[in-house]
Amino acid sequence: MIPHRLTEIPESAIDEVLFEIPEAPQDSVSWAIKKAIEEFCELSHYWKEDIGPVRVMPGCSDYEVSAYGNAAIVSIVNIKTTSSDGRLIQLERVSTDDVRYRFWQYTPFSITISSVDELSGLDLSVFAALKPIDCSSRFEFSESILIDYQDAILAGARARLYEVPRKPWFDPALHQKNRSIFVTAASDALRSQGRGYSRLPDRSSKQKARSFY
Repeated sequence: MIPHRLTEIPESAIDEVLFEIPEAPQDSVSWAIKKAIEEFCELSHYWKEDIGPVRVMPGCSDYEVSAYGNAAIVSIVNIKTTSSDGRLIQLERVSTDDVRYRFWQYTPFSITISSVDELSGLDLSVFAALKPIDCSSRFEFSESILIDYQDAILAGARARLYEVPRKPWFDPALHQKNRSIFVTAASDALRSQGRGYSRLPDRSSKQKARSFY
């Protein structure tokens, strides 16, 4: 998996929200965009990275996992490895013991794997859905999110601002409108992963008529 290129919130995105809600302070707009990006990552699992490898040790089934930089794990979505004879091993996400190769998360910061005896000595590729952490230094996230879903992210930011009570821009109707745009886009992003991240609708392929003899 190729690592995602990271980016920060561009000034143009902040300006776009301010154009619609000029009374809002810039710091509030920046906060709302950050929270929208965090939630989008949680709902869509759109930002995925390989946070491995994890070396399986004899007799040890539990391992700590963590993201790099200013990011946090939303969920472990895929774990796989290659056996000593070149066979691909895919671990299934199940908590029951009726699956030969499996993993589970009892905490957000660890994984439990099986079968340890067979996996011992192998390096696991651990793919996780990530979200950015709002640190004082930098707020970085996958550039693809803004490339593909900037309008939805900004709608999510506007929705957060419109729901703040006792503010001159408070507007429940506009909150609901923008919130709907945001949630629909996050759901679309989650579904698009099954289409190889394509945003085109699913279509059955047309096959050329063939003559059979």
